[in-house]
Amino acid sequence: MIWINCATAVTAACLSLGCGCAASSERRPEQRAAEVADHHEAWGATFSLPAGWSGGENDAGGIELTDGELALMVGRSALAEGESLDAFAKGRRTTLEELGAAESLEQSEQRFGGERALLYRGRGSDGVELRLLVTRLDPRTGLSFLLIGEAKQAARADAAWTKLLGSLTLPGK
Repeated sequence: MIWINCATAVTAACLSLGCGCAASSERRPEQRAAEVADHHEAWGATFSLPAGWSGGENDAGGIELTDGELALMVGRSALAEGESLDAFAKGRRTTLEELGAAESLEQSEQRFGGERALLYRGRGSDGVELRLLVTRLDPRTGLSFLLIGEAKQAARADAAWTKLLGSLTLPGK
């Protein structure tokens, strides 16, 4: 029940965040960069997740992947002329907070191939764990990764997030 309640809020957040995810959407097979089960591709960015994740592009143009208990939404957004990464991230964070999907978010920073990324971690309403990464694909395009799952799956969420962060490669970087 917790998952269903939060799924509605997170779906709304994803649409607002530019993740391109939508509840119960038709998924098209994902274009894989390699024939490796844990390797995934989104707009030239490549990353890995633990074995058993599947999904693909949804009708809204985002990528949705799940292992049945955790979900990862990947989306891209056009950035306004001169929009900073901080402003882009603030918009995503604010949307999650307004929807009650994040009670508090801890921020950190990491670089991927020299490109700055902002990472957020927190717990949402109804005990849902959230992980958010925002970065740029290029000067005019933002990239978002949103990982969600019930709090009781926090260790698995951490493992998936760690694998994603350790493997993420941005195009041209």
